[in-house]
Amino acid sequence: MKAVTLAGCSVYREEWDKESQTIRYPGDAPSRTVVLQEVESVMCRESGVIRELIQTLEKRGRYTLDELLDWNNFFSHI
Repeated sequence: MKAVTLAGCSVYREEWDKESQTIRYPGDAPSRTVVLQEVESVMCRESGVIRELIQTLEKRGRYTLDELLDWNNFFSHI
């Protein structure tokens, strides 16, 4: 399985809703909620970058998942 790694972000199994693909916020851990809100912000930003990369690659024609991930890795280090 391919994955996009978000540097510095950790979401534990119990904090991830697999069905809805969203973060579950703990009701009893305000400091962890703040961390998870930042993770969600990074996820939103990165998904926007990936959408833009897909649009750029679609203009070129066919592309592979490896090409998309390579481009994403390239831009995440700039």
